[in-house]
This record gives sequence, structure tokens and C-alpha cells, in this order.
Amino acid sequence: MVNRDSLTFCNDLAKQSKLMAIFLQNHVEYYGELLIHLFMADLLRYLKNINESEKISVVDFLDKSMSASEDAVDNAICLSFVGNIETVCELNDLLSGQSLPRIRDEWHRYH
Repeated sequence: MVNRDSLTFCNDLAKQSKLMAIFLQNHVEYYGELLIHLFMADLLRYLKNINESEKISVVDFLDKSMSASEDAVDNAICLSFVGNIETVCELNDLLSGQSLPRIRDEWHRYH
């Protein structure tokens, strides 16, 4: 069972763009429910293939959501999103020149 804060977080994320709304809808339709860790891991792969302004908006939203969300959401962002960023080049490409201290600090904890 997905907790309410995970659903709220994902719905707020989906409001960042029409593509994010479609991405969330496709995830829920495919799996029959929201699987927050799988959703975050898939989101990382998805962000590599979208336009820069949308990517910046989503990553900024994730950074601001870290530590401001329930533990389950924060855990999913940290483990399944940030934890799957493999190299500093991938991190820098994802951050697109933004500071985003929470994501950057969390990445350095893993590497």
C-alpha cells in the first residue's frame, strides 16, 4: 500500500509538466499502482531523454522535496533516484549547471 504522502508527492511532480503527468499515468497503468522506488529509478532514465527546461524543472522540484517530504518519499529520492546516478558527469548533466545542494550532497554520500 502506497502511503498518502507518496501519492501527493507524485501528483505534485506530475504537475511540473504534461510529460510528467503522462509518465506517472503510464507507470500506474502498467504496474497497477504507484511503486515509488521503481518510479524514481525510471524517472532518472526518463530525464536523460527530455528537453532541458523540463529536466531542470523536475530536478529542481526533487531537490526542494528532499527532507521536506515524508521519510518514504525522501528515501525513494535518495536511494532510487540519486543512488542510481553513476558518475560525476551524469550528475553534472542532470543538474544542468544548477546548484541543487541536496541532490549533490546526497550523491557525494554514495560516491
